[in-house]
Amino acid sequence: MARSLGEDEEEFLAKQFPEDTPDEPPTALEWQWYTFCRISKRRQYGFNGPQPISYMELQSYERFMGFQFHPWEVDLLTDLDDLWMEECYGRLSRTTS
Repeated sequence: MARSLGEDEEEFLAKQFPEDTPDEPPTALEWQWYTFCRISKRRQYGFNGPQPISYMELQSYERFMGFQFHPWEVDLLTDLDDLWMEECYGRLSRTTS
């Protein structure tokens, strides 16, 4: 079970990751970007920080929302998550060194 964030951690993460949004995605990928953002906002955090979005979480999202991702969408969502994780841990390592 993942632990919940304390007040200090939430404050720290808010400073590290301001609510700036990137340029809008291409219209054809708007739905996938929206889906990634929704799932990402619910990601679990452990003692070492944010955890990658798991295939089980994607499967649960499918069941909850009543549809099935295409295989290319799963690839896209996991690729986006990999990039998000790299950026996140890159920022965290820059602030702690």
